[in-house]
Amino acid sequence: VYIVSLLVVLALVILLFRYRSIQKIKRQLEKMNRDIEEKSHALESTIKSRDKFFSIISHDLKSPFFGLKGLAEILAENSDELSEEEKNVYLVKLNRTVKDIYMLLENLLDWSRLQSKRMDYNPEVFDLNEELSHSLFLLGQNAERKSIKLINEVPENTFVLADRRMIHS
Repeated sequence: VYIVSLLVVLALVILLFRYRSIQKIKRQLEKMNRDIEEKSHALESTIKSRDKFFSIISHDLKSPFFGLKGLAEILAENSDELSEEEKNVYLVKLNRTVKDIYMLLENLLDWSRLQSKRMDYNPEVFDLNEELSHSLFLLGQNAERKSIKLINEVPENTFVLADRRMIHS
């Protein structure tokens, strides 16, 4: 009788330890499932941000490239008919457009680095009004086409300690 009782108690103790072990594993699996779900939501958010980023890039580049294409076509198709002065005017516009597109690409790449936390922070002292005026100039053509008025309300000679690239982004 003692042996049977002892075996029953021993079996109950073993079952209790197994039950606790199973409960512990169950809690770990639930935590892992929550972590996977959180990471899945974060991944979905990242994918949406990426898709939005590509949409912004394609939209922002379309207008300047359309202008660049138009200027190149005028020069290529009407070169013989244009005076030297007219050619120079178009070449200056072409040069300015190419520089603007390059700056736009740089800003988009910096924005991408900023979003992915891969941009180094390099603070320096500069005039915020001047930097914003330059950025607004680059955005001006697109804004005009959309009947949007961009206004720089930062007072002149407003010096800040900041990262220029981050400000432009």
